[in-house]
Amino acid sequence: MNKLKGLWDYRLKICFVFLIGLYGGIVDAALDHAYCSADADVLFRQCHAGVECDREITKSIGNAVRTFTSDKGCFGKFEQFESLESSYNPENASLADASRFLKQLKQPIIDLRDELSLAPAGEMSDALRFELHKTITVFESQDFSEETRNNGVFTVAYWHTAIGFGTANIGIGTANKLALIDLYEYLKAACLGKSSPSDDCLRRFDELRSTLRTTQTLRALFNYSSSFQVYLAEFYVERLLDEWRYYFEEARVQYPWELASDLDEVIDQTSTGLLRAPDSQTFWLHPTAALSYADGAEHGQQVRPTAILELYGKNYWDFDPLASKAKLDGHAWGWSLITNYTDIDGIDGSGVGVSVHYDHRYTVSITYHDDDEWVISLNFNPARYLQNLWKERKQKEVKRAKETGRELVDKIWEIRN
Repeated sequence: MNKLKGLWDYRLKICFVFLIGLYGGIVDAALDHAYCSADADVLFRQCHAGVECDREITKSIGNAVRTFTSDKGCFGKFEQFESLESSYNPENASLADASRFLKQLKQPIIDLRDELSLAPAGEMSDALRFELHKTITVFESQDFSEETRNNGVFTVAYWHTAIGFGTANIGIGTANKLALIDLYEYLKAACLGKSSPSDDCLRRFDELRSTLRTTQTLRALFNYSSSFQVYLAEFYVERLLDEWRYYFEEARVQYPWELASDLDEVIDQTSTGLLRAPDSQTFWLHPTAALSYADGAEHGQQVRPTAILELYGKNYWDFDPLASKAKLDGHAWGWSLITNYTDIDGIDGSGVGVSVHYDHRYTVSITYHDDDEWVISLNFNPARYLQNLWKERKQKEVKRAKETGRELVDKIWEIRN
């Protein structure tokens, strides 16, 4: 019987402890909600008129900072970012997809900056305005080289709040101006020594709340977007447009039938996503002209004009993956199987051989003719001077990409202004 009574008493104690813990959790949750939604009055809830309450206020300030920065606190839920990293892959996206992704990721920064513009002046607000302005300016300049490193504007570390030993700083160890402001001390300086919040205490509490909401949002933004995926997306789109420009304007000029076959192949091989410019060319039935030299010809007849037909050939190059614009990684090289005709006394007019292309500009050919004669030729491509023949086709192929690029820029300026 005594054992049953002892067991009953033990269960009662467990239930009592559980109820106390549950009550404490409810109270803490209520206080957390108060910190999230109220002003500095919440810091003075335990104060009474005429009573020294610096200890209670100091404790409340610490609780407020932790609640503002906790992953489960006021600003720790970021459903709008959770699916972004998995929903966008630049290599399988259209220009419209990239535009939407950029707008979706950038919009929270714009919203935060606009909200902050209405806030009163203060050391913390001014520092936050400066950092947000720098973030957006660097974004729009597309000059990311110095801002994407471990402590750059677009990293989680830059917006992380480090808390410990009664101090808290944003972006500690980085160039963030907010790193110079201790969050606890910033509030204590205006709120301690009083039994109710002054105007300065109210303003600083609002600054702290606004700043930590902003930094938590930015930290989540860069975390969910693999820190810099948004900026790489815009870089990727601009880079693709420039690769198409390179293909049409700097690569070896093709005749309409060659151009059509290469572009059809690109379209057929790209089932989804952005159309990447080719990094090779095919030549077939490609007429060109040359100036030829035959050592075995009679004196005064060794150098003559020559007509060349490239029966089939290829041209290859690689783009530098680290360059912001379309730039070759090395040189472009190509070859063509050819036949030619040249009017040189003492040498059979027709020959067969090969051409070698270098950097799209220079082509040298060597052909074999009857009577064991070899002819060396320096080619001139008349197609380069006949680009107007397929100018309309070229413009049609790139028009859509260029228009989308302009729309992307216009949207950025629209958001900015």
